[in-house]
Amino acid sequence: AAAAQAAGEAADTMDVEGGAAPTEITEAVIGELTALGKQLSKGRKKRPTPEGLASEADIGEYSEQGSATPHSSVKQGISCVDMHPADKTITLTGGLDKSAIVFNHTTNKVVAELKGHSKKLTSVKFHPDASRDVILTTSADKTAKIWSKSGKGYAESATITAHTAEVTGVSVHPTGAYAATVGMDAAWTFNSLETGACLKRVSDDKAPGGFTCVKFHPDGLILGMGTDDNMVRIWDMKTQSLVHSFEGHTKKVTALDFSENGYYMGSTSEDGTARLWDLRKLKNVKTLELGSSATSISFDHSGTYFCAAAGKDITVGVIKAWTPLATLSGHSKDATGVCFSPDATSVVSTGMDRAVKFWGKKQRQSGSGSGSESGEGGGGEGARGNGSMD
Repeated sequence: AAAAQAAGEAADTMDVEGGAAPTEITEAVIGELTALGKQLSKGRKKRPTPEGLASEADIGEYSEQGSATPHSSVKQGISCVDMHPADKTITLTGGLDKSAIVFNHTTNKVVAELKGHSKKLTSVKFHPDASRDVILTTSADKTAKIWSKSGKGYAESATITAHTAEVTGVSVHPTGAYAATVGMDAAWTFNSLETGACLKRVSDDKAPGGFTCVKFHPDGLILGMGTDDNMVRIWDMKTQSLVHSFEGHTKKVTALDFSENGYYMGSTSEDGTARLWDLRKLKNVKTLELGSSATSISFDHSGTYFCAAAGKDITVGVIKAWTPLATLSGHSKDATGVCFSPDATSVVSTGMDRAVKFWGKKQRQSGSGSGSESGEGGGGEGARGNGSMD
């Protein structure tokens, strides 16, 4: 989507712990972002439909294939989830118990527990390049953390302290070298993943309630974020200026995602809707009533399907038509997070019931499946395994 010229908000720079790293977005960084953006824009327009992509009929047959409860039973609830970029049987979840947990749903075991935040986690993210083995987390404790592989677990490599209120989201830039965070202080930051330095902190006095979620466009040249006052705001990364605000939701925006072709954006809100926005026409083209306050939305990598969490249910549908194909019910408390496997053959969801659930078409053949084998008795094993934690 082409970004319009508009006046931006005043921006401050702020150091992160350490101080020797650069504290601004240099012309070299802008050049890096621009060059990659042009390359990605050309490539995605020619991208074929991936082999093995789930069909609409397959999604219509999705049911629960596995469940586990890896987080503490003392402070109950999982707030966010991500799926490993190279292994769809491994999830990363953040909880009200202040921990992030990497969980293997095939072995039904905790791979690593990341402890360091002092309040509940608000978002978690695997670095999309699996070879880097980096994890990002954000928390109500006003910090974001970068974690790197260390032995069998992960060690904290940097803490981003540029926010003055709860940090609500993180998104990795397509370069793989940078990440953006947003917070309830109505500020967003652009950070080096190598050094942990905050290169830019931008405050938005037109979003007094704060930012609730964040996502880079697939080309990396614009940054979308939801607000507490019902909007989705779009920023130009080259100028770090606000270029458009999408209005239509009537309550807080809770999540957003972009289609891989770069033409569409989806958002969910506490108003109980999932909205589809056309980034070329800059307008809301479709609205889906979900019936309950919605908390999360995810597009599959091909840009064909979406899944959204609202109430206790997960809705899976087709992006272009913005119509549902399946409603997945199984959480006993509100669902909080959803994401697709790259080929859309499975969906993972989390909820305030402490459950991490896998959904997909029932596998008839043993030994193949992303979640069918982890599903048999998964919840019981996961709950028992949790007994040794916190």
